[in-house]
Amino acid sequence: MSFAIAHVRLKNRVVCAAMEEHTDPPFRALAKEMGAALLFTEMVRPDEIASGDKRALRLMTSYPGEHPIGGQLCGADPETIARAAPVVEERGFDLLDLDYSCPTRRILARGWGGELLKDPKALSRAIAAAVKATRLPVTLKYRSGWDEASVNAEDVARAAEDAGAAALLLHGRSVMQAYKGDADWSVIARTKAVARVPVVGAGGVRTPEDALRMRRETGCDGVLVARGALGNPWIFARAAALLDGRPVPPPPGREERLRVMLRHLEATVRYHGERSVASRLTRLFLYYGKDLSGFEEYKRAVQAASGFDGKREAAKAWFRGRP
Repeated sequence: MSFAIAHVRLKNRVVCAAMEEHTDPPFRALAKEMGAALLFTEMVRPDEIASGDKRALRLMTSYPGEHPIGGQLCGADPETIARAAPVVEERGFDLLDLDYSCPTRRILARGWGGELLKDPKALSRAIAAAVKATRLPVTLKYRSGWDEASVNAEDVARAAEDAGAAALLLHGRSVMQAYKGDADWSVIARTKAVARVPVVGAGGVRTPEDALRMRRETGCDGVLVARGALGNPWIFARAAALLDGRPVPPPPGREERLRVMLRHLEATVRYHGERSVASRLTRLFLYYGKDLSGFEEYKRAVQAASGFDGKREAAKAWFRGRP
């Protein structure tokens, strides 16, 4: 069952969220293959894009087979966003996403991310600047409010729509909640009831059943999957099938999990270089075993192994029952 954001048609209702240090090209390729209808880059600073920073431009790069894909910017200054937006368009993206959801301290300290939910007018000016500067549909990723005492998702939705936003990606937690506690899906339902553009719901989607329940409870047009896809890219195809009323593929067995994990990790090392991702290697290996029995044993084995080759052999031994 498809839906559209402006002129961009999505083949199903399951979207892969932008995640810093995760939605790089190796992960995106896997998510796409596994059924994600829409991808996003990692969050990129508009000032770095506008100035031609090499690292930022590498992050803001789309590849064949990824479409439709959105380039995500995180900033607050309308003039800088207006200078960065055409670069995103020139680099072949289908959408431009503005992230006013991020709850990390270093982003909030700059007045970016979720900080802008305190000032919907400033947020609206940033969106309007992006809309004016590019032909791409501009989407807004945001949260229910700054904290649970200042939920303003509906007001932000109106401000974003008035500024020209083509869709709303709404996380049911507040900025101060970050990723703690349950997401309040009723906020998504209330926003969907007043929105004039598609609403993609986010927060707490860890299983295909969660995706179906969110859609039924909120009426959202699409479901955004973030941390629920880490170590579990199969969720995209399984959730899409459930939402479409088709037979749901079974969860992967250990050998399939191992095969996909090694493919993902090997592609990650090739793309970035082992030294560049050394600090994340253990975490990436662990995601794929987190839901299996005996995980603590697996965790100890991977943590004790050195380098990518050592961790790969430890993982292969554990997954194949030879710890």
